[in-house]
Amino acid sequence: MAYQHAVAIGLGVTEYEPNSKAAGEIIELWNALREFTNV
Repeated sequence: MAYQHAVAIGLGVTEYEPNSKAAGEIIELWNALREFTNV
């Protein structure tokens, strides 16, 4: 629910609930993309 609540008020989930499972998943996704693209 953290993602839905964050989007509803115009925030990213890492801003809304930085220690939530949803935030952890977004961070993992970002890290995987960064590694894949060598950014």
